[in-house]
Amino acid sequence: NLDLTRVAVGDHILLGGDNMDLALAYAVTHKLMAAGTRLDPWQTRALAHGCRIAKETLLADASLESVPVVVPSRGAKLIGGSVRTEVTRAELLATVVEGFFPQVAVTDAPQSRARGALTQLGLPYAQDAAITRHLGAFLCRQREATAELNGFAPQPDDAQFLHPTAVLFNGGAFKSNLIAERLLDQLNAWLEADGAPPARMLRGADLDL
Repeated sequence: NLDLTRVAVGDHILLGGDNMDLALAYAVTHKLMAAGTRLDPWQTRALAHGCRIAKETLLADASLESVPVVVPSRGAKLIGGSVRTEVTRAELLATVVEGFFPQVAVTDAPQSRARGALTQLGLPYAQDAAITRHLGAFLCRQREATAELNGFAPQPDDAQFLHPTAVLFNGGAFKSNLIAERLLDQLNAWLEADGAPPARMLRGADLDL
């Protein structure tokens, strides 16, 4: 029978798809401002929703180069005053892939700075959007974890971090093969540099269910 032993749990850093949608929305907002269009707070929220749909569409269909986004207006010119723009694949790659999954060294610690007003809410929002840096820091902290469990081989003395052999992605943003493969490629680059065999991606059912 399969016997699972939980070795460690990472920090709950509140970093994921919603942050990616907002980042895309801010990138598109700056593009609109450069063209002379300013959005009010209500339109900015609508834009974030449109960017989420555009992100999911582009990630699901590699043949698309852009997805149109319509931001509705308010008042008498509800239709005529709508703002039309688009999210391009280049913007998606620059904002989501490079912004949230940059190629870094496993020892690159997440960047931190003084917390702002959200501190009073007591929520551990990530100060660094680079998921790869959070992953590297977690694996470095867990290097000796397996040595403490019976039946697990300790890591090599010269290993910089815990060496995973397989990865199971739990849905969400990782439903995208582009994002899942980007993270796996980064992990395997660390493993290769540390003299370890590559990790494999486990295939499973839809874990959102």
